[in-house]
Amino acid sequence: MCKPCSLSFTNFHVSSFFSVYPDRCNISLAAVGDTQKHSDRIAFWDDVYGFKMRCMKKAVIPEAVVEMLKPETVISEPAVVKTIDCGSVTVSELEFTVDFSLKITASTFCTVSRSNF
Repeated sequence: MCKPCSLSFTNFHVSSFFSVYPDRCNISLAAVGDTQKHSDRIAFWDDVYGFKMRCMKKAVIPEAVVEMLKPETVISEPAVVKTIDCGSVTVSELEFTVDFSLKITASTFCTVSRSNF
């Protein structure tokens, strides 16, 4: 997330003299069904070299992961949850909640949600 001082600088200086490109940004969500990655990252803690470390799942699950996904693991159509005008966005506009629904396109377990912008 941008720091408020960065947004203030951008809103004052850039909007007065320059354009920001891309000038709009969509934040999208989609469902992913990658049972192999789920097994490697989450189910792994059920038996770590003979030790039951299930309590670690609570720490691992909320962590954000940035990586490339295989296209065949995406099991829904993406849903745009927010459109941002990059040239005039304010901090308060970046703090939001929104209802959304995903159209599932494959019959498998949903192991994670993907977000991108």
